[in-house]
Amino acid sequence: MGAMVKPGATSQPVQALQRANRVRRARSELKAQIAGGRLVAAEVILTCPSEVAHMPVAQLLAVSAAGARPAAARSASAPPWEKTSRSDRLPSASATRSQRY
Repeated sequence: MGAMVKPGATSQPVQALQRANRVRRARSELKAQIAGGRLVAAEVILTCPSEVAHMPVAQLLAVSAAGARPAAARSASAPPWEKTSRSDRLPSASATRSQRY
């Protein structure tokens, strides 16, 4: 017969989704605090809360650097590869025929 589930118990996939949402929310709040200048990225890196334990350091530093400059300066100083379309960055050997022409 079917497995007996306790009333109010949630399945493992549901629990995993709930945890992932909590982690995403916590990371989002940390990023907003860093971007707003209320928190320093170095402090987050050194204290290493569980929500950011597996988060790339570059993400925190990018938020910190992005918050330090006005939006106009960020777009003006974007590297050339970010200003071009994807097809412009593909080497001709790996591009499909329609992408080359």
